[in-house]
Amino acid sequence: MVAWVMSTITTTVAAQEADWAHPYCQYRFVVDVDIPRPGWTVIPLSERDICQAIGQLEEYSFDPTFLAYNHVRVCELGATGRAHTPLPKAGFHLVVDPSELVKQDPSLPIPTSKGGYYLVRFTSEGGRFPPTVGYEQVFPVGEPPRTHAYMSSYVPRLLPRARTRHECLLQSDGTDVKLAIGPTTVAQDISVCRAQIVFQAEFKTAGRRKLMIYYQPLGAHYLKVPELRSPTTSPRTAKVIAKGPAEKRLGNTRYGLGATATFQAWFADSTVKLTPGTPCPTGVRDTIRVSTAANESQSFQLVLSPKTDFEFRDIHVSSLASGEHRLAATNVEFHQVEYVKVTKRARVNQVSFFDSIGDPLVAVASRQVTTGAGNLAFWVTLRTPAKTAAGTYTGTLSVVGGQGASMKFPLAVTVHDFELPEFSSFRSNMGGQYLAKKGSDPGVNPVMAYHGLKSKGELKKLAVKYYEAMAREKFYPKNVALFTEIGLKWKPPPRGYNVAAPGNFFELTEWDFTEFNQLMVHFIDRLKVNSVCLTHTNPSVSHIFKHLPGKPAKIWNPDPGHVTMGWQTFRKMTQVTYQKQAGDPWFDTSVVVTRDQWDRLVLDYYRAMVRNLKKHGWLDKFYYFVDETAGTEKILHLVRLLKSDPETSAIRFAHCLQGFESLRHKENGKFAFSKLLTHVPQIDENYYRWE
Repeated sequence: MVAWVMSTITTTVAAQEADWAHPYCQYRFVVDVDIPRPGWTVIPLSERDICQAIGQLEEYSFDPTFLAYNHVRVCELGATGRAHTPLPKAGFHLVVDPSELVKQDPSLPIPTSKGGYYLVRFTSEGGRFPPTVGYEQVFPVGEPPRTHAYMSSYVPRLLPRARTRHECLLQSDGTDVKLAIGPTTVAQDISVCRAQIVFQAEFKTAGRRKLMIYYQPLGAHYLKVPELRSPTTSPRTAKVIAKGPAEKRLGNTRYGLGATATFQAWFADSTVKLTPGTPCPTGVRDTIRVSTAANESQSFQLVLSPKTDFEFRDIHVSSLASGEHRLAATNVEFHQVEYVKVTKRARVNQVSFFDSIGDPLVAVASRQVTTGAGNLAFWVTLRTPAKTAAGTYTGTLSVVGGQGASMKFPLAVTVHDFELPEFSSFRSNMGGQYLAKKGSDPGVNPVMAYHGLKSKGELKKLAVKYYEAMAREKFYPKNVALFTEIGLKWKPPPRGYNVAAPGNFFELTEWDFTEFNQLMVHFIDRLKVNSVCLTHTNPSVSHIFKHLPGKPAKIWNPDPGHVTMGWQTFRKMTQVTYQKQAGDPWFDTSVVVTRDQWDRLVLDYYRAMVRNLKKHGWLDKFYYFVDETAGTEKILHLVRLLKSDPETSAIRFAHCLQGFESLRHKENGKFAFSKLLTHVPQIDENYYRWE
């Protein structure tokens, strides 16, 4: 028997949400208060109260330290409980004590009280670091790189060049505030004052009030600075009589799809993190609705919450039709959501969760589903082809199971009348280099060990599978050709290394780009990968050329440094450098040459690479990545060398901002790296931000 979804209670959700005064906010709850006298009044409602209230609706808990003060909204309810009167000035106020704690020298320590708030204000102009740079929330409290337990609001490490007034809110760990004052920082008119954060509202009359508190959490793990300000804390405090249960506005993120005798079915947006016990939403709709543009991928989740044990066999979709236009069933992909156990909190996060959560997407397979196992979820991805005509395409999504466990769902896909570009505008380097390379932890094996692979051929196939998956979702690996060897032979300088003589240079011969080009056709021309790392270096190793392939290695090199070419993993390397000094990387194995020999080798190598890339129209997809570490002389020489040549000057350079020397370094009063770099990512904003 096949059950069809019926539209029986589709108005329930709309009725529940019709009086939702702040649709941006997901949560709300009622607070009954007694106002003692007219005027400004403190409402004894804390960050913890709000987090505990909304936490009752979730399977995880929020950290009140990072409450988003500016996304708390307050309304006063009328006698019927339906009329919402916004109170725009009600909420968490920052009350700043006017007493200045910076007496004369802002570099001197300022005593503080543990747990107290301190507002640091300053003016900057011309870039450089803020004086609060030492209190960045980069590493978790307790890790060696972090020497304090202060909490702070966000201030960018690199400040704007324009004259700008800044605020940074600190919460003390009990030690003195020590501002960074020196050649790398910029600040004028520095002020440090004590502050309080108080929930306040103004009332025209005394008496009972029913307040609706709306709230929307935000993900950043910084202190938030309240925009509402008061000169003082009100001497009057309201009495909280009662707090109602919290409600959550689901919008279109979750809705029921009916039920069979064996399970309840429901829709969940791709943004919903599922657990085996995530409850089925109460509202029911008759159709799964998805919207997309042409040349876009759009995903959603179909969840089956078992009422009894049942047999799952298959899930599939029909072709979708809009008039004479069709979306083939092959444009829809299915994966099953598996669960992993979370046993410890993420290093930097504002929520805590300790249980099983949906994360891996695996192949769909028939199985026996038990009530004890919880939700059976499927990840459904629609890939709308380019040039798909606009319209609403309808069809049927079917779940096939044993007795009483089959169900059909109407599916409607609205294709908008625009198309996403062929290549994404978002360029990224999302890793993927640790398939065969070990990381910094010697006890952690590379990815290929998990798959039980040992041969070079197996590794190449595995890499292609990983990189294809990344490319389809448009978060691109460091180098899709990481394990693809370009054919190349070389001869050393005929009169020897480190000998300055006419014509005494390396010779690079027998270039063979066949395998490399085949892979680039697949990834760039077909899968539209827009960014490939041509070379990865840093200022401390940029004078070491690592692209001369040697004899095949009997044992793969598990740590070849900044690997960007397959031969660095599979073959012995000859590292070539100039002006070698004690302490240089690969000091014992690198070959010393004259700088002219090194320059010629570098230019010959990259000219050949550029010619091949330019011939196929791929040059603008490649970039030279300069990672962190200090130093300017040698990296500046490398960049200038390549930019001075008519052929290699087209290579784009991305220089990591962490060292900041590329932004500061001057020669003859001018910024030396100006016009040499294509992109300077501010990576300090990205430390662990995606956990």
